[in-house]
Amino acid sequence: MAKRDKQIKAYEFLLQRAKSRNEFTTADVARATGWATGTVSTYVSKQWKDLLQPIGGGTHKVRPEFLKITLDGFLELVTQKRTVFSTYERVRFDEVVSYEFLLPLTREEELRAALDRLFFTDTIEQRLSEIGLPQVRRWVNRRRRESRAKFFARVATMVGEMFGGYSISHVAGRFRAGKLADLAGAAKRLEREEKYLIDETTAIVKFIIPLETARTEPIDMGVVRRARKRTTAAMREERRIRLLFLGLFAEPVARSVKEAEIWLLEEAPSGRRLYVWTRPS
Repeated sequence: MAKRDKQIKAYEFLLQRAKSRNEFTTADVARATGWATGTVSTYVSKQWKDLLQPIGGGTHKVRPEFLKITLDGFLELVTQKRTVFSTYERVRFDEVVSYEFLLPLTREEELRAALDRLFFTDTIEQRLSEIGLPQVRRWVNRRRRESRAKFFARVATMVGEMFGGYSISHVAGRFRAGKLADLAGAAKRLEREEKYLIDETTAIVKFIIPLETARTEPIDMGVVRRARKRTTAAMREERRIRLLFLGLFAEPVARSVKEAEIWLLEEAPSGRRLYVWTRPS
């Protein structure tokens, strides 16, 4: 309990310094908690290192992020060496391509199955074989003396780097079933037990693909740069993403879910497009 009391005093000391932004030394912590300065030094160099900012001359400041830490979280931290705040390298992509499938929720299971088959090397290569070498060569340049197997394997790796996953959201909607009718006509449909307006939940499956040719690093927070002119490489990359996505993902999905109408919305630097698959009447 005595050790816990000292840890609580340490938390209260650091919390007060985080609020005041005043500097302190290990000796200050030792006096506030009753710990030996050597014990405090150990905490500073190990358990607390992500919480403190060295100032120089043996003094420190508490980082503002400390204000987010509860007493329980602090007590858990001091029991062993842990990383409190994750460190990231920030990059920015000035251009992205995104796709959204819009399908009735009742088709979500078939949609997931069709999409998930295309997250494996062998199923991607199988789909490339179905499409055929001449067509795939129109999407991706084949290297000189590159065998068919190595070419398909390289394209599969490329696809894996482009399309790493997707997210699904559900939205409520209302749709008209059939042709436009007046109130009397809609009433007659209801008499025949045919729906005119249908309430339906739509599954929206979204892919976001950043353009590697538009990567900017390192990036400073708050720095806004003037929009740069699109490069030929960026336009080629966007086209390659579109061709691979439509050929490897969209077409198999359209054939698998067996819906009367399928919508796919594309947002790209070159513009916004809607693709619609409908069954022949």
